[in-house]
This record gives sequence, structure tokens and C-alpha cells, in this order.
Amino acid sequence: MKNKKVLKDSIKLSKFNKKINIFCLIIFIFYIVNNIIMYFNNSYSYFFVSNVINNINGLFYYLSSNISYLSIITLFVYVVIVIINIIVDIYYENFSKENYEKRSKIINYSYTIFVISSLIIILPNYLSQFENHLPNFDELYFQETKNKTYKVEDLVHLDQFLQNKIITISKEIERNEKSEIDIKVDFNKQAVSDLNNISNDISLLKGLYPKNSSKINNVMRGVLGSKVVGFTTPYTTYFDYESTSTSVLSTITHEFCHTKGVVRESETVYCAFLAGIKSDNQLSNYAAYIEAFSWVSEALYSMQPEIADRIEDEVASKCLTDNYLELCELYTKNNEEYIKGAKSIRISSYFLRNYINHLDELEKSLTILSSNKAKMYVNKEEKSINEVINLVKEQSEERVTIECDLSESKFKKIKKAIENKKLYLSVYQQNKKEKTSSYRTKNPQNYYLGPLKDKDENIIFNSSYGSIEHDYSRVARFILEHYEKEDLI
Repeated sequence: MKNKKVLKDSIKLSKFNKKINIFCLIIFIFYIVNNIIMYFNNSYSYFFVSNVINNINGLFYYLSSNISYLSIITLFVYVVIVIINIIVDIYYENFSKENYEKRSKIINYSYTIFVISSLIIILPNYLSQFENHLPNFDELYFQETKNKTYKVEDLVHLDQFLQNKIITISKEIERNEKSEIDIKVDFNKQAVSDLNNISNDISLLKGLYPKNSSKINNVMRGVLGSKVVGFTTPYTTYFDYESTSTSVLSTITHEFCHTKGVVRESETVYCAFLAGIKSDNQLSNYAAYIEAFSWVSEALYSMQPEIADRIEDEVASKCLTDNYLELCELYTKNNEEYIKGAKSIRISSYFLRNYINHLDELEKSLTILSSNKAKMYVNKEEKSINEVINLVKEQSEERVTIECDLSESKFKKIKKAIENKKLYLSVYQQNKKEKTSSYRTKNPQNYYLGPLKDKDENIIFNSSYGSIEHDYSRVARFILEHYEKEDLI
């Protein structure tokens, strides 16, 4: 008896699906050609981002903001569609005993749903790639100084200027009996108002904004990194509403700048800074100066660490000494929950002289940490608890750095040692390796103070370009240029 092999006719795409494929090919060709044109033509690039992308983004961010976590929900639904499409395709191509016409109809329906859902997911990211070709802010707003190289002394002067602004406002701003800022605002509305207020300075900022934002949580930090306090996806914005009012407001303003085609982090910080300092709301002013100071201090630290340290400590230590909670968030404070994936924790103190009235609390904290195998270092030399306490009594201007392996069970044991947000300058659970610009590492002075390259992005595809080559602290140059342009510093 001979075995008979039954061959099934392979399913062919319907005319409609063939048209969809042609459409996909067209938008792919447009993607390549338009990227090339935008890369080589600044005028066209600005026009396309300002008049095409921003109008699309504004509408979709506005509409999407009615549904919390829409981007995550959409991605989850898409994954389900992909899985179903694979199952349907395998089953009806290879195992189903239905007739050819029925199998063809089901597979084509499934393919249509898959391709259309893929376009819905891909197109927003497709459009956002064009934003990487927006001319940099020196080209757009600082033509007179774009070829200038600043001096380290200029950066020191700027850091001191911002320090004085913060210290002055911190004393003037309205506070309650606990020294907490007592100004109530609708963060979203205030951010939009501040950005609209400077839309004549930065015309990209005109148009619609999200009405609401979704709340970031530690699950997201487990994926994105423990330092994240806000982020933007097509078409949803996310924030940590549990932070202090200044942190929330500056973060929302920053992320809303991203929705307007500003993708380089340094430029987005400047966008939020300008909106804040030009606002008629004191909380916006204060938030902007705090954010700018934190990044300018980081830039200065890479060149003059001792000077930057002294300038910064006068502001940051007021978290501990004056109970100014808004200044507790100059640095990351992962002190409430274990961040998934974290393998180590690094804790940095203020200058030890600031603990003279907090000796008991500091000693108790260090004892808990030490009993859980944490190591304490001052100037890279390991120290005992008694040695650290003696440095406090000697009014030392050194810091203690505490390092410890971490797991979820270990975090529960040391949580009491770090639960007071004011006690340390930073509490950082490292769960993601940070990428840094090699240009910044090799020559920080040129990176921060030298002229920017007009085109340093990739012509076709850019992933983390805006956050690595133009990280937040590179805003120092724009703020220097801003104050020179305004003749204020």
C-alpha cells in the first residue's frame, strides 16, 4: 500500500492586503528619503517638525491623555494580536481541514488586523525618528554665541548665580508649619500655562498638550532604571506624583517639551527652565532654578569637583538642616521600595559637618547598614562607624559613601536605616547600567563648554542619541548662552 501525501494550496494575499503591503513600502521609502532630506536641510527639518509632526503629536497626546496608561495597554493588546496571528497562520496553513476559501479568508483577515495594528504601534515611533533631525538650539536660538567656547570660570559663576537664586526663593516661598511648600497648583495646567507663555520664544511649543498624565511606579523603574521620575511615550506621559511639588512641576514641564518635538535631553531641560523662570508663578520659578542648578552642578563637577561640591552642599544640605524637602530631591532617593533588578545600593552623605545635630540618627543608620555588610568610605578609604562620627564632630567637609550588595530581602533589613528621606544626599539602587557619551568622558570641558556640532545624529535611525550625546547636564551651555543673551550674568 502506497502512502499518499496531501499537499495543501498555500494561501495567497487578498487584493486588499496587497494594497496594504504597497502602502507599507511607500511609507518605508518616505521614511528613508525624508530622513535624508531632513538631515541635510535644517530649514525643511524645522518646518516638518513644527508644522507636520507637532500638529499630529499635539492632537494625539491631547486625545490619548483621557486614558491612563494607554501606551502600555496598546502595547499589551498588540502583543496579544501578534500571538493570535501566529497561531492562526500556523493552524490554518498547516493543520486545518477547512476548505481553501475559508482558510484563505480567515488568514487574510488575521493578516489585515496584524498589519494595521503594527502600523498603529510603529507609526508614532516612525514619526518621532524625524524629530532627531530638528536643528539644535544653538542653531535655532543662539546664533550669536553658537561658535563660542566658554571658560570653566563662567560655569562656576553660573552655578553660584543659580545657588543664590535657590537660597533666596527658598526663604521667601510660602511654607506650612512643617517647612513644606504650601502652594497648591494643578501641575498639568500650570506646566501648559508656562509653556504657552514662552511659545513666542520657542514657537515649537504652540498647540495642544496632554490634559492628564499617568503615574509612574516602581515596576516601571524596574524596567527603565531606578533614577526615572518621568518619561514620555507615544502618546502618553508618565510622572511620579508622590515627589515634592517642585520636582513634579519641573518633570511635567520637561516631559511636555518632549511632546513638542524636542528630543535632546539637554534642550528639553532648557525648554522647561525657560518656561519656569519666565512664569508669573513662584513655584514654577523655584522648580526651574532647582532643576537647572542640579545639572549645572553635575557639569561643573566633571571639571572642578571640589568647587562644585562646596557650591552644591550649601543648597542640598538644607534638606537635612532646614527641612526643605524640595531640596531632598536634587539626587535620586530610592529609599521606599526595592527596585526590581537592583544588585547594589550606593548611599552618599552631605558634608559630614551638617550632621552635628543629627548624630544619633546617623549613628543608628550606619549601625544597621554595617550589620548588613555595608562598607563605608571617606575619600575612597574604608572607615568604621566611630571614625565617621568623629569626622562629624570635627566639622569635616568630607562625605561618607556607603556601598552594599542588594536584594529584596536585604532591602527589607536596611530600610529603616534609609527611610528618612532627609538623612542622605542620595540613595541609589543600581538596576541598570548607565550609558555615557565617550566625548563627555574624554573631554568634559569641550563637551559642556565648546560649540555644538550642527549634525551629530545618525541619518536614518537614532535610539538613545538624544539622552547620551546630549544628556541633561549639557544644558549648562544653553543656560550660559541664555544669560549672556539676556545680559544678566
